[in-house]
Amino acid sequence: MVFMSGCASVFPGFNDGSTVGKTVAFEELMQEFDSCRGKGTIESGGMVKGKLNFEFTVAGPNGYIQFYDLLGRKTLFITLNNKSVTAWDMVRNERYDTSGIFSVLPFTQLISPVEFFQVLWGSLPQSYNDSVHDNDLRFESTSASISFNSRRTEYGPLLHKIVLESKEDNYRVTIDIKEREMNVSYPHLKRSIPDSVPFAVPA
Repeated sequence: MVFMSGCASVFPGFNDGSTVGKTVAFEELMQEFDSCRGKGTIESGGMVKGKLNFEFTVAGPNGYIQFYDLLGRKTLFITLNNKSVTAWDMVRNERYDTSGIFSVLPFTQLISPVEFFQVLWGSLPQSYNDSVHDNDLRFESTSASISFNSRRTEYGPLLHKIVLESKEDNYRVTIDIKEREMNVSYPHLKRSIPDSVPFAVPA
């Protein structure tokens, strides 16, 4: 993980009664389905405030996410896999790699690319499984917290909401996946960031 390696000891769980328990395992989803797509919203508060809609597709080892503002304009495009993530700020026409993406997505300090990839599929990240007790899907340290909410679906219990908070950096981010379908994709999302998009100059 980027921020909290060894999360089982850093983020001991406690029960807030908001979940239906553990989700379908990531390996099971990957074996049963070849793709997944969905839509949702991301809302942030604190130093950076705002709300964006998004749609996503994951197929095999790759994921694609397109963010839109409330007027439907494209603002941010992300490609990710289980090792890295790249973001295209479409408003400024700048590219960010895994090491620089924190400037546009602060919550990536709390969740790694592989963990976020598993969240899109609807599965609790594997790094948290061993520390889940009594249906508790919230984890907390002195400076940050992360919680997962799951619900029953036709595919079994899957994640639909994740809340990340950092006291140190003064933000709260809520990611709410409102729709998810298995074995289908959004073909228009499966693309690469153009080579002509320059990398952002470090501040």
